Amino acid sequence: HYYTDVNDLMGSELTSSDTVYLYETPTSKKVLALNSNNPFTVYLANGAKLGSLSFAVMPKYEIKKTDIEKPEGFDSVTEYIAVVAEASANVKIIKTDGTTEFYINYINANVNAKNGDIIVLLNDVNVRSTVSPDATCVIDLNGHTLCGSENKGTIYPSTDTTITIKDSVGGGKVINKAKTPNAVNACDGSVIIEGGIFEGLISGNVVIKGGTFSENPNLPDTAEYEAKENVDGYWVVVKKES
Repeated sequence: HYYTDVNDLMGSELTSSDTVYLYETPTSKKVLALNSNNPFTVYLANGAKLGSLSFAVMPKYEIKKTDIEKPEGFDSVTEYIAVVAEASANVKIIKTDGTTEFYINYINANVNAKNGDIIVLLNDVNVRSTVSPDATCVIDLNGHTLCGSENKGTIYPSTDTTITIKDSVGGGKVINKAKTPNAVNACDGSVIIEGGIFEGLISGNVVIKGGTFSENPNLPDTAEYEAKENVDGYWVVVKKES
């Protein structure tokens, strides 16, 4: 749509999925509600400003601004989108390019994780479903508890994916509260355990390099590791004596 008066644009039904080219500065007030699904992009022609065009986001979100390479004739091109504020996040994903995305809901992080990502817990997480993303990635318990109540397993990787579980802080747990408490069930994909405390059964294609276990973890046959009960009643994976 084209507008001869920029203030007519401000009075129109702008949405957060639109792209706007401003050739002059608007004076009419316009507040646009941003969401986390669609970026709102503004091209500012030489001399034009946002003026009274402003943005609003839901509680626990903040506005992320990304500058895009500007074409000739424009001072700037900026993409605006609502993202979860770090202070409100329960989970974060460290992407392969080094950037970080924050999430309030673990399930949303689970869906958005890609191969090579690191999912980091920022608080304890309780979910009814399995919590393994459809990607080969790392879950860092980061000292927190990941609790599920799905019979299949709290950690139940998809076919042809590998989930590595680590605990960079210590004290992190993987728990299952279902009738059959499968903490880790790698019957389709595979799991590498590097750290964490596991309360529940461990089965399937699992490689154990560390961690402690609240009951016999149903260890797969490994050449170097075995499970032994320690003084606190936990099953500890230790390297076999040569």
